[in-house]
Amino acid sequence: MVGPRAPGAVRGSEEDEVAVDVAGGSLAAATLAASGRAAPPVPVLVFGAAARHARTANVTEVDPSRAPRIQLDRRFGFGLVATGTWQRVPSGEHRLLVHNLVTHLVPGAHVWIDVGDAWRREATEHALACGLEPVDAAGELLFRRTGRVTIHDLVAAARARLVRTTPHELAVLLAGDHGCVVLDTRTSTDRERLGTVPGAIHVPRTTLEWRVDPSSGYSHPDIRSFEQCLVVMCTDGYSSSLAADSLQRLGFVRATDLVGGFTAWRDAGLPVERPGAGPAVDAATGRDVRHP
Repeated sequence: MVGPRAPGAVRGSEEDEVAVDVAGGSLAAATLAASGRAAPPVPVLVFGAAARHARTANVTEVDPSRAPRIQLDRRFGFGLVATGTWQRVPSGEHRLLVHNLVTHLVPGAHVWIDVGDAWRREATEHALACGLEPVDAAGELLFRRTGRVTIHDLVAAARARLVRTTPHELAVLLAGDHGCVVLDTRTSTDRERLGTVPGAIHVPRTTLEWRVDPSSGYSHPDIRSFEQCLVVMCTDGYSSSLAADSLQRLGFVRATDLVGGFTAWRDAGLPVERPGAGPAVDAATGRDVRHP
């Protein structure tokens, strides 16, 4: 049953309507599938190129190669996996692609996955696994993000209170601020297998607040001031946002986290240290960076 137009519907003119009402809500995807004559009233995130979709100031495009792991500092009212993106992303990262799109959406936002018939079943399975609710959209793969508070909302709220740092920014910071401490919350197994940021302190997530707060009686000796620079690092930069926000609430005003986590640090080719192995090595060349 077709319902009333939602507040997010887009109109060019009466003759050039570019929004389609479906199942009581607007198929905001029609805005993108039409032309650019009217900008969508909500910000739209496109994983892929919006070649046959509207290009406006409210549309943010992300290259498929970056889409599964990119972390943007804003949220969107509509998400689109554009034509061809599904095929360009390795099959083993399809779930991650959908998951990452959902992490950037506000409650109640819609998602359109524009794939061919060969991938419809797989795309639907991943969408449902990521908590999306199907919307009757006349054959299109349209979904709606739940309106309840999810872990994605908790992470977004935490990040809104942080000034996050990128891998290269952290490298510069560590070179100039000798009081800056990287708190590696990953498991010992991951640290030994993959390495860590040179000089990082291993503080498991389960004990982080106790190892930082001086009132706990178990704080780490390298944590000396509430004004000290503290950068929390996990594997991909999600749990670290919640952890850094917790440290801010404890009074550590410069606590933040690493965008993309250790994965982003390593992929940027920055120095990696093997715990207990001594020198740091360049992630790309394996060269000892401490002794040219």
